[in-house]
Amino acid sequence: MEFLDEHGALEQLRNMLALTQSATLAVAFWGDGAIERLALDRPGLALKIICNLESGACNPFELRKLRALAGPGNVLSDPRLHGKVYRTDSGAIVGSSNVSTNGLAVEGSGLRGWAEANLFTAEESVLSDLDCWIDARENAPDTHVVTEEDLLAAEALWKERSKLAPPSVLDRHDLFDAFKTSPDHAAWDYVKVFVWTEGVDENAEEEAKDLSCALDDESEFDYYQHCHDDFSAGEFVIEVKGIGRPRFEDIVQVPTPKIEGETLTFVKSLGSEINLPAFGNLTLSKEAKKLLAKAAKPLLARFSKSKPRYCIVPLRDAMDVLKSIEI
Repeated sequence: MEFLDEHGALEQLRNMLALTQSATLAVAFWGDGAIERLALDRPGLALKIICNLESGACNPFELRKLRALAGPGNVLSDPRLHGKVYRTDSGAIVGSSNVSTNGLAVEGSGLRGWAEANLFTAEESVLSDLDCWIDARENAPDTHVVTEEDLLAAEALWKERSKLAPPSVLDRHDLFDAFKTSPDHAAWDYVKVFVWTEGVDENAEEEAKDLSCALDDESEFDYYQHCHDDFSAGEFVIEVKGIGRPRFEDIVQVPTPKIEGETLTFVKSLGSEINLPAFGNLTLSKEAKKLLAKAAKPLLARFSKSKPRYCIVPLRDAMDVLKSIEI
């Protein structure tokens, strides 16, 4: 195996593509100029592309060119794809690098480049496992061939996103810094803060078992109780434990479509990072987590509807409280 940063990965990949007759690129996000950057329009090169068009982070105009180049049936979208795998007959590159501007990094000529980490491998056992993974993504239940209708819908969203996203925001990795830079951005409509003081009741575990068959990977999911009307599909939720010594718990996302039972709503754990359309990957800093912990009781006092069991607050409203708190 060989380690490659964003520049080494680009050079290695160009060499691999120049010498192969076919390539499968299971890469979540594609930016403007990807075809030219990788010389994918070389005669005799057969391509299969798996992207994540639903993420909002693929340039649909570049995907239209890819669709014309590879053939309509050879550009697929997998809504769960976040991986980046470049597979040719000489090996594979696996890592964090997407196909966008700074040597496989981020969309937009005015942006700083990301520091990427990738590995090249030609080991047969690893390649065999990668081929199985690619096959699983290609044949996943939600994976579909990208159609012209899909691209037209994605183009409309992309144009709106371009209008709303100020370039300076995309240099910021911290979620709170990004919010402060552009608090009126429509993307924040999909982020909420959830402060809780009581767990689920004794019936929840039994109900969760009954619903587990609907989950791709049960270990990655958690659930809320009696919150059906509080969350919409696709929303991100910043969890804060409000009892005892308050603390930040997790960032989760409500699946699309929602997975619900009689009393439970399932959410998928993301840790401390979200990929928010128009902003990219955003994380919560240690300072932000401390601030959320100190804000737990004030948020409960202001927004809890009855006794202070929990409150679910749009991020914009929560930020009004956070502004007045000193770490």
